[in-house]
Amino acid sequence: STTSSILGLPNPLAALTPLDKADYEFYLILQAFSIYYIPIPRPRPSPSPRPTPFLTEQGFGKYIALETAGEPERGFEGVNTTLRYYGSSTVGEMDIGGWAKLGPIPREMFPAACPAEIQAAVDVGQAKHRRLCEEAVAGNRAYHKIVAQG
Repeated sequence: STTSSILGLPNPLAALTPLDKADYEFYLILQAFSIYYIPIPRPRPSPSPRPTPFLTEQGFGKYIALETAGEPERGFEGVNTTLRYYGSSTVGEMDIGGWAKLGPIPREMFPAACPAEIQAAVDVGQAKHRRLCEEAVAGNRAYHKIVAQG
């Protein structure tokens, strides 16, 4: 992709890498579910015009809660995998190594099914995410249509 079109409009896809696209998709998810994050520049040879979403502690908690309660079976597996992987790590000032020593979290600690209030939040977030994606696609189509018309 070139950095501008024949009309002089900036090309929204110029120099986008797969990592930039992943950052943007993650950003849309965070926006849709109202999850707190901090936009930070990603260190790379050629900086992207888009910042990388970096979850705040509150945002991380909400993201994990939605992931876990939204799909309890997958969430249960994911939390235990995370504890195994990061078992000797610290998160901020919190040492999670102690949790890993206790072994896997029992399945009974998670809800049998997604609670209704969580499902409602997931439904709202998914609808907002779908709308944000549709708007991004519509904007990209409009850009290419303008460029094609010259």
